Amino acid sequence: MVETKFFEFLYKNSKNSFLTFLIHSPIILILWLMYKTLPANIPYYIYWMLAPPITVYLSIILAKYFNKLLPRFASIALGGR
Repeated sequence: MVETKFFEFLYKNSKNSFLTFLIHSPIILILWLMYKTLPANIPYYIYWMLAPPITVYLSIILAKYFNKLLPRFASIALGGR
């Protein structure tokens, strides 16, 4: 693989991929509800451009806190991944 910043980011966070798979749908739903309540008339495509990276970053942050605060439960819940 080519050593790039993006590759390093993916490799470093690959351990969070299963949790990201589990929680991406609720995060997207929350983002959608937040988008719908915004008073500004923001185009729909902006939501779809911003939702994926926000979802990935939020899932990484949540995974780190989940593993830090409840490491044993996280290991059991995620199958030791």
